[in-house]
This record gives sequence, C-alpha cells and structure tokens, in this order.
Amino acid sequence: MSACILDNASKVEQESLAHTLALRELNKPTFDSFKECVDCGLEIPLARRQFAKGITRCVDCQEIVEIKRGKR
Repeated sequence: MSACILDNASKVEQESLAHTLALRELNKPTFDSFKECVDCGLEIPLARRQFAKGITRCVDCQEIVEIKRGKR
C-alpha cells in the first residue's frame, strides 16, 4: 500500500511541476527589450538587452524594484 501512496505522490509532484513550467512559459515576455530604462531613462546596455526578452529596466532600477518587493 505504501508503494501506491508514493506512486500517487510522485504523479502529483510531476503534474505540479509540469503545470508550473507551463505557466512560466506563458508568462515569458514576447517583446524585445527596451533601449531605455522605464524608470530612469538611461540606456540599457546591449548585453543586458540581449540577455532575455522583455528587459525594461537598467540593473540599478531593477535592483531597487526587487528590494521594494522583498526579493533581496
């Protein structure tokens, strides 16, 4: 019986992971990164813009946003 419980737990975990990954894929930005930061207006370096789609802030402004959100 315990093997059945473990199998079910594993199945639930796999489904949860698949759901989380699908949501993450849906929430990925599809637009090119901005050339200028939306907060301070300074140019966002090319290397940062090429890192990922949807970059809208320079590193400094993004860090401030993350601190305010409690992510740092």
